[in-house]
Amino acid sequence: MLFGIAYVCPAWAINLRYDVWFYFFFEPRGRPLAPLVYLGLACILAGFFALGHEVSHALKPQML
Repeated sequence: MLFGIAYVCPAWAINLRYDVWFYFFFEPRGRPLAPLVYLGLACILAGFFALGHEVSHALKPQML
């Protein structure tokens, strides 16, 4: 999750300052929601990780 944020935020900052996109998949001219979709995907993946973590802790036997 942190990697995704660290990846997208500097790209937005560079775009706002210089109007240049270094990552073709963030290019908003052809796909205006591309950066948001990337962050959404990162959130979904983090959610699956958290769900798997909770399920694995619920299924393991309790230690005394």
